[in-house]
Amino acid sequence: IKTFLIVAVVALILIVGGVFLLKTMQPAPSPTPIAQQTPPPAPSPQSQTLDTSNWQTYRNDEFGFEIKYPRDWAISSASNRISISARDFREHKGTFRIEKGPELKEGIDFEQWVRNAVVTSLGPYSENIIGTIEPYSFQGKEAYRFSLDFSRVSYFIDEKRRVFVVGLWAGSSEDLEYLNQILSTFRFVE
Repeated sequence: IKTFLIVAVVALILIVGGVFLLKTMQPAPSPTPIAQQTPPPAPSPQSQTLDTSNWQTYRNDEFGFEIKYPRDWAISSASNRISISARDFREHKGTFRIEKGPELKEGIDFEQWVRNAVVTSLGPYSENIIGTIEPYSFQGKEAYRFSLDFSRVSYFIDEKRRVFVVGLWAGSSEDLEYLNQILSTFRFVE
């Protein structure tokens, strides 16, 4: 029995070590391209006439931004993200999320980083997802806009080599227009 246990332990170590070696020696998979579709229409002028004068202002000095949001919406936070959501989903179905991502290391191409991040977030379904990734200027900063359909849009923003992801999740195209109005009040602060 002693000899059997020693042989079994050695065999297990060899198997685990072999699997580990095979995994580390395989080349990294190349990113999967995202199928392209026609981008959704820009928000209508009606969304730009919404009165925001009675909205609250939320400022986050750690992330370096401020944003206005309706008084009947709620803010929640986690370690690296802030969410603003409608309290009453009968009136608006939507969430606005700001996530503080990683710092881009020297030599990292921002567009390729965004494409890899999108593919990674979609996981094994990335080959079957129809979405768009397009260059975008966000307050004069390099950014990319990723959209799946009218209901989910994410902006990847390069703010001084720190990635910020601003996500809009809407229940309808009208709700997306409302979220775009909230987005129009977002600004980075020093």
